[in-house]
Amino acid sequence: MIDKKIIRQNAKAILLVYGICIPIFLAIALLPFNLPSIREQIGFVCPLCGMTRAFFLATRLDFLCAISMNLLFLPLTIFAITYFIGAAIDFVLQKNILGKINFVLFRKPMIAPIVALIIAAWVRNYFLHA
Repeated sequence: MIDKKIIRQNAKAILLVYGICIPIFLAIALLPFNLPSIREQIGFVCPLCGMTRAFFLATRLDFLCAISMNLLFLPLTIFAITYFIGAAIDFVLQKNILGKINFVLFRKPMIAPIVALIIAAWVRNYFLHA
């Protein structure tokens, strides 16, 4: 059995990261101009190309365009929200929800579909943004 103190510390750390990142991302999203894409900065297409623009579009409630920017937007958003809710439950109720989420997502049968999704997004982004 995992110690409740460790569960609470892990949840507190995750909530702290969310608490720091979300206001920064929202502040950047509200800027009146667009930031240059990461592809323009590093010079090659990555699996997450378009994710910054997808996040900005989602903050403006344009979810269809956000998904069209990057196929990984929807699964990563669902994962982030699920992880945040799990961390909040762990912090308040001291349950091991994050452990259960990690067990489901990161066991061997799930690795192949996750890798396939990342490769599919990378190939799509290469042809879309090349």
